[in-house]
Amino acid sequence: MKQVFEHRWPGGLDLPIAVMTVRLDDIATRFGAEPQNWDELAIKGAPGSQLVVDGGDAVSFGIDALVDEVLRAFGLSRNAVAWKAGGDAHQFAARAVATRS
Repeated sequence: MKQVFEHRWPGGLDLPIAVMTVRLDDIATRFGAEPQNWDELAIKGAPGSQLVVDGGDAVSFGIDALVDEVLRAFGLSRNAVAWKAGGDAHQFAARAVATRS
């Protein structure tokens, strides 16, 4: 894993696709990363952090595949997902990406 300190999504569309039951600082500690600065994205009442991806990636790869990739990369089970976006988020991203092209 490589720690990235600044990143901008190439498509310019930040799309929340899941809420995790694991906090970002717990994942960072597990992998020896030391965040420079972050504002953990929290949803009121949610147990953990939002998983946000580039909208273009959600369209190209699909939401399920991206969530599965994150779970695999961090060695997390499906229980680590409190909420996952559905087809409406994929459709929104597809429309947004199409209008930006």
